[in-house]
Amino acid sequence: SHVTDWLPADAESAEIVEACERALSARRAGDGQSRAQCVAFVPAAGGVGTTSLAIQAAYLLASRARDFSRTCLVDLNLQSGCLADYLDLEPRFDAESIREEPGRLDGRLLEMMLARHATGLAVLASARTPTQGPSADGGLVTTVLSAVSDTFQCMVLDLPLAWQDWTF
Repeated sequence: SHVTDWLPADAESAEIVEACERALSARRAGDGQSRAQCVAFVPAAGGVGTTSLAIQAAYLLASRARDFSRTCLVDLNLQSGCLADYLDLEPRFDAESIREEPGRLDGRLLEMMLARHATGLAVLASARTPTQGPSADGGLVTTVLSAVSDTFQCMVLDLPLAWQDWTF
């Protein structure tokens, strides 16, 4: 089985029905891969190498596809993620700028918030803000993941150690 849509846990009934209809119409049309393949890494404890595994998985998936520009590595540890540091990239994702109006995140704005590794791999990562509490909610995370899955063939998620309100 595979995921065909992202919905927050508190989605309205109409949203759930629409998502089911899209999934069924995609299946009928034979478009089973209309969205990105997604691989998520959930840490069992701090410092166990989850970020390193996510980076390596993204590299291997992009290598297999022979197109690094179609894979996106997403650091969902919005408070203290270090994925961009590991790759020596400048984190460009600014969750605060779209928090009030997540729907404005389109392909163009997403591209502006991506960092690109020398291989071409896209990286969506926030600047580290360890002294601030995370401000993301389910709607924001769902919108971001939807935009990424609409743009890329493969996305690799590096999830935070501490579960957030939006995790479910």
